[in-house]
Amino acid sequence: MESKTQSGDIRQLKLSTGAEIICEVLDDQKGHLVMRHALALSMRQAEDGYKYFTFGAFMIYQLDPLQVILLQEHHIVSFAIPSDDMIEQYNLALDEIEKERIRDLEEDNMSEAEEYDMTIDELLDKNIIDNSDTKDTIH
Repeated sequence: MESKTQSGDIRQLKLSTGAEIICEVLDDQKGHLVMRHALALSMRQAEDGYKYFTFGAFMIYQLDPLQVILLQEHHIVSFAIPSDDMIEQYNLALDEIEKERIRDLEEDNMSEAEEYDMTIDELLDKNIIDNSDTKDTIH
């Protein structure tokens, strides 16, 4: 499966809350980052002392490729370019998440196009996307 982040800017961020995340940064604006595929990193230690990390959702139901997250820059304590090994593990985690999403669609007898249409409709209903063509005025 092709990686969802091959052309993206992958960053590892440490937040003021102590949370650590890895994500694809789509845009870096003054005051905030626009990102997607954000996964929280957690360090674990087995009973035998072996240390490892796990990925988990940074925000619930925010892993769809159409869903982006804006993170205020003042919440970022530090950031880094992740190691090649971390990026490889991140991409494997995203691939598994995508496989699960596709299985869920198949169980619901829904195509990806239908899912995206439904997502867009929900965003329009919530007025998150402005779809009003009230005037033909150029500002």
